[in-house]
Amino acid sequence: AAVSLLELLENETETEEQGENRKNEEQTPTVSSISREGKGTEEQEVWDKMEQELQKEEEIRLCHKQSCLVEQMENSVTRFDAELHQLYQQKLHLNIQLKLMELRMIKVRQE
Repeated sequence: AAVSLLELLENETETEEQGENRKNEEQTPTVSSISREGKGTEEQEVWDKMEQELQKEEEIRLCHKQSCLVEQMENSVTRFDAELHQLYQQKLHLNIQLKLMELRMIKVRQE
């Protein structure tokens, strides 16, 4: 039991020393940690640029879709106007025919 207590004490002191060394290393920035931080910001910049590019692509895609939809709407309105004009012309023609038939009927009755 005495040996195991001694080993436990040695392990505890080693663990404490390692913990203190880690704290000192974490508090003092090294060249590698500074370069890692630099890489982190560089990576963040790359991600930001990629995100901006994706947003631009999405905006371009949506603008194209919008312009296509506007063009479809304009075509639909133009087609509707043309069909409405055609129906108006047909109505006028049918009204003329109706009046002519009414005049013929009046003429036939008078005879």
